Amino acid sequence: MKQEIINKLNVFFQDNPTMLGKAATNEQIISAEKELNIIMDKDYKEFIQNYGGAYAGLAIHAFVNGTSIGNETIIDLTNNARKLFNEANLFSRD
Repeated sequence: MKQEIINKLNVFFQDNPTMLGKAATNEQIISAEKELNIIMDKDYKEFIQNYGGAYAGLAIHAFVNGTSIGNETIIDLTNNARKLFNEANLFSRD
């Protein structure tokens, strides 16, 4: 992430601490990537390693989210989306 964005996020979360989650660990990220069979974007990883699941204009879920965005993890949301898309025959995991 660009330093300018990081600076703005830091100020925002100082003023809005309930929107800040708990920082994700490397172990959580590696485990989720394996479980979901994905490679997370580097900016997303950097965000969740600094801020956890947080609200910054939109909800960015991780593993431990800020109280303002709910408890669903990236694993929960991804698996649920895959299930819904598969039920509607909109998504193929081939």
